[in-house]
Amino acid sequence: ATAARRDRQSEVEITARDRENSCTKVGTEQAEMFGSSFLRSLLFTRQAHVHIRNTRHVEKVLQNMAAGGREKLRVISDFDQTLSGYMQNGKKVLTSIQILLPAKIPGFQVYEEEMKQIYMHYAPKLLSATSADEKARLLSENFQKNTDVYVGAKLSRQTVFSVFRNADLQLRTGCSPFMDVLHRNDVPILIFSAGLGDAIQVTLEKANLVYRNCEIVANFMKFDGEGYLVGWYDPLIFNVNKTKAVLCESYFKKEPERTNVLLLGDSMNDLRMADGVPSMEDILKIGYLNGSIEMLPKYMGSFDIVLVNDETMDVANAIINQVINPLNDDN
Repeated sequence: ATAARRDRQSEVEITARDRENSCTKVGTEQAEMFGSSFLRSLLFTRQAHVHIRNTRHVEKVLQNMAAGGREKLRVISDFDQTLSGYMQNGKKVLTSIQILLPAKIPGFQVYEEEMKQIYMHYAPKLLSATSADEKARLLSENFQKNTDVYVGAKLSRQTVFSVFRNADLQLRTGCSPFMDVLHRNDVPILIFSAGLGDAIQVTLEKANLVYRNCEIVANFMKFDGEGYLVGWYDPLIFNVNKTKAVLCESYFKKEPERTNVLLLGDSMNDLRMADGVPSMEDILKIGYLNGSIEMLPKYMGSFDIVLVNDETMDVANAIINQVINPLNDDN
């Protein structure tokens, strides 16, 4: 019995020693990883809602971006629920498309039922669609049916832009300094959206964030000579075709030396927004996971950094400020 007790005591001591050695090893690895690393200076890495897929990879990309500086950097970002918020004061923030639903347009509430029927017709078809081409075709049909309702109702430019100016389409906290720093350092940002370009433009105007380094690629409305909606400018952009296929061929050729990309999005479809960047050297993909925490493993498999229910631009601002060493003078 005494021998058995000694054996059990030895096993306990060995288990405790192994656990201690294991913890020491992990602690040493973390210390080496953050001790003198680029990430150590970015305090966001210590926050629970920030998930980094491969710390060493992110560290390497950030170091390369810092070495390249602002001259080699470009930013490509989604708009809705990426630059704009997802939740504010316990309520969902409207998207650029939602602010133009009939319920939001004075005198157009009578068209709500018609639009609802269009939605009910296409929703199950979109859910069962298996290819991106099929989804794009269905989305285009759906979009055109909704447009036909507005065209038939004589929706005017004056009404549309009044709705946009009065809409509560809120940007994420920290979006203004993010856009300002990019502007002051002449770093181009492409806002690549399947939403309404006119609504995005007005939202940025309201926030005094219309800068020459910012280009918006989205769905823009077309009006006739009398100021009534007649359709949309091509190409139509949906979440399934946000790729180089809908970008002007010359866009990425304008500054071919900008081969480092910071990409921001909230959807798996946003991951292809940078496909057209020629000779891309490094890309850091930041994903906003809004609401659906069960999607974290999927997002972690594709984005380098995943931000869970983060209503700020703090992480992007920290990275930008470290990478481009922003100038203090205004251009």
